[in-house]
Amino acid sequence: MHICYITTVVPYGTAETFILHEIDAVQRQGHSVEVIPIRPEDALQTPGYRVWHCRALGGACLGLAVKFFLRHPLRSITACAPMLFRAGGLKKALKNLYFFPKALATAAHLQQEPAGFIHAHWLATTASVAYIASRLTGIPWGATGHRWDIYEHNALGPKFRTAAFIRTIDQRGAAHLRGLAPQALAEKIHVVHMGIHPEASPRIHVRPPDRPLRLCMPANLVAVKGHRFVLEAFRLLLEQGFTAFTCIFAGDGELRAEIDAQIRRYGLTETVQLAGHVPNRELLDAYRRGEVDLVLLPSLELSDSEHEGIPVSLMEAMACGIPVLATATGGIPELLRDGAGLLIPQQDPRALADAIRRMAEDGVLYRKTAEKGLARVQADFDYDRNIQSLLKLMAPSPHEPQDKEERRHA
Repeated sequence: MHICYITTVVPYGTAETFILHEIDAVQRQGHSVEVIPIRPEDALQTPGYRVWHCRALGGACLGLAVKFFLRHPLRSITACAPMLFRAGGLKKALKNLYFFPKALATAAHLQQEPAGFIHAHWLATTASVAYIASRLTGIPWGATGHRWDIYEHNALGPKFRTAAFIRTIDQRGAAHLRGLAPQALAEKIHVVHMGIHPEASPRIHVRPPDRPLRLCMPANLVAVKGHRFVLEAFRLLLEQGFTAFTCIFAGDGELRAEIDAQIRRYGLTETVQLAGHVPNRELLDAYRRGEVDLVLLPSLELSDSEHEGIPVSLMEAMACGIPVLATATGGIPELLRDGAGLLIPQQDPRALADAIRRMAEDGVLYRKTAEKGLARVQADFDYDRNIQSLLKLMAPSPHEPQDKEERRHA
């Protein structure tokens, strides 16, 4: 089957790279994939994928959209109207309206390059584009909800009714959507975890006893990730006389200047390195070479819509036999249950400092956490296994048109 993936930016820019794990797994199962990002404004970060590049309001996109609209004016209006009038508020309606040309252009493209299924990541504007393209081409569609996009409630009614399925990455998101969906449609909501491609020869990381503890925090520099509490924990450790550690902040974002100032204010310039964006392959290579001893993700729960899902960044470290330490927020406890990682309360620098020190000084705890983490991702977050569940959801039902010409003129 040929599958069209609609994303926000990937493989352009540095966001959403976790989706590439899923696309890789789909392709390993023998399916072909074309990626259509709705905002491909940045430079291509990850080459090697089939991508249709068309800027949302660029000349090519607008030209295709106008031609399609002039050929099918009534159908275009009918397909777009629910994303405007059922969006759930003016702000969401305007967000959808901005991408109407992209949706019409995508429909025109898919008439020329038909797909067997359209899959959107994020339930907000990407799903709105997928909804419209599906209505105009007859190609079935589905979507994956992650975090904030679930709680945005962007035209969920029409999306529930027309999607073949709505997939969430954790139980929390699924429970929320099932509470909103009519009972007859709640069965369309499924949990299929994100995941990673397991290491070919996994092993438990062994930290050299004569080396300072090497920490890594693979996270964008944004408020929800909790960097300021990490730095407060580091200051507490130094005050306690525990100085044998370093940390790399692998990520970039809007808080870089603020975090850099806090590092200098706390006297942590020799301890913390702001590495900026680190390509995923480079980070994984560092894990495999044993350059990281402990991965941190002390994320915050800022609101219903601002919290973690189940972070792939933690799965990647666990798959390399590296123990992880994170806060019990969002979907993280679903990943780190039963000792698969060390869980602490959010916004608690002292608890974080104590946990780091325990992992540094208690070799038995360190090894058991790494072993349980590796076993957890192997059992429940192997993408080659989980992707089978997702592909079953995409499988065509008997009444759907299978012939390309039938779809082309649907």
